[in-house]
Amino acid sequence: MSEKYKASYYRTSQYSSYEEAFKNGGVNYWEETYGYTSTMDSFTNVRNVIDCYDPELKKEFRFIWNIDGVNYPECSFSESYDLLDRSYDYFKNENQNK
Repeated sequence: MSEKYKASYYRTSQYSSYEEAFKNGGVNYWEETYGYTSTMDSFTNVRNVIDCYDPELKKEFRFIWNIDGVNYPECSFSESYDLLDRSYDYFKNENQNK
């Protein structure tokens, strides 16, 4: 399993890109988590809170994940789940297929 997770995120309803959000102070930072399970639990809890308020809000968020010191391309909420799931085994299945 991957060890260390960090993320930054912004809302597309407020900014058209990460660069614009960063320049205008609109980038937020995820509390650093350790291990797949704690990260996925945290991410699921955030999703559940958003779902209680307005499920459509999930479409507005864009995430930039840093997993074990590697920066990954910007992704949506659902793409973040895929990325986190792939990190469970250090992306071994992807590397074996190359």
